[in-house]
Amino acid sequence: MADSNVKVKVNKNEFVWDQEKGLFTFDGASALLFWDSAIELFLKTIEEVSGSDVSKTVYEATGYRMGHLVSSYYKGRTDIEQLLEEYSDIYKMQVGETLLSQIIRLAKKEPLFS
Repeated sequence: MADSNVKVKVNKNEFVWDQEKGLFTFDGASALLFWDSAIELFLKTIEEVSGSDVSKTVYEATGYRMGHLVSSYYKGRTDIEQLLEEYSDIYKMQVGETLLSQIIRLAKKEPLFS
């Protein structure tokens, strides 16, 4: 039987679509793929239905919970510099490069600015 997985490697990251199971993964973790307009519509709908103040609270709570979820993906990894290198392609702008270098310095307990 042929492999039902479609794999795409983008720089250091791998996306896999398991056609048989209907499962999409990003670097081995289950992931969702959305059009940016679909996410925008979803967020606007929350605001329209709930109102601005409630929506802000929902977004803040969701961001906090997502932070915990994403951090669990990296739980047990102590190789901060290697981890940042793996995802450095995401941060191609100067601001991102500066941020990454500062995080590496913090991890090594070096001064942020010389």
